Amino acid sequence: MISLQRCPRMPKHCYEISGRGGGGGLKMLVEFESESEKNKMLTEGEHIWRPWFKNLYLWRLEENFSKRIASIMISGVPQHTWCEDAFSAIARNWGTMVILDECQTDCLNMSFGRVGILTSHQGLINMNITIVVDNHPNQITIMEDISESTTLSLVLARNEFDFHPSTKWNINDEDFGLIGDDVDDFGEYEVDADGYIDGIPLPAAPPELQAYSTEGESTP
Repeated sequence: MISLQRCPRMPKHCYEISGRGGGGGLKMLVEFESESEKNKMLTEGEHIWRPWFKNLYLWRLEENFSKRIASIMISGVPQHTWCEDAFSAIARNWGTMVILDECQTDCLNMSFGRVGILTSHQGLINMNITIVVDNHPNQITIMEDISESTTLSLVLARNEFDFHPSTKWNINDEDFGLIGDDVDDFGEYEVDADGYIDGIPLPAAPPELQAYSTEGESTP
């Protein structure tokens, strides 16, 4: 799929689709009633599936559904740096931001923020890191909510996902905390009050998400 924002049920129109199931992350397996319907969709149906999928192709034996949607809770972020950019910068060590709707300053509970990421990390995410904010070290705890992660996967597979969209599910592509980095090697980094981390600005720019087989946008 192109993004979670475009997750509503795909219209069947004249094509007989027998089932759709989440394949991990933003991938989806689509089954047709017949070979002819499948071929018709692949050759003539791009105007139908293009709004929902970046690409549509035949199943391959080497297909690898290695990505998943994970819900993680981040606690210990200082209140004066409680912003989407700070949570995005922390979460990107494990994946790409796709859900960020509980990290607002008007939230009644500021003990932790919950974010959703697209990740290839298969183990349970449970880490402690140190962030230096205005020369003061802060211990940050990142813990995956496995129950919520499982729920997200099931809801996504049923195409029933509902959330409050945001225009700031992102950080830039500077060489900072790249996906796959070991947190122990990542060490300390600084988030200042202006939203800069180690001097790197974090503008509002949509991240690239792994779609069906190619890179896709995350904005509606």
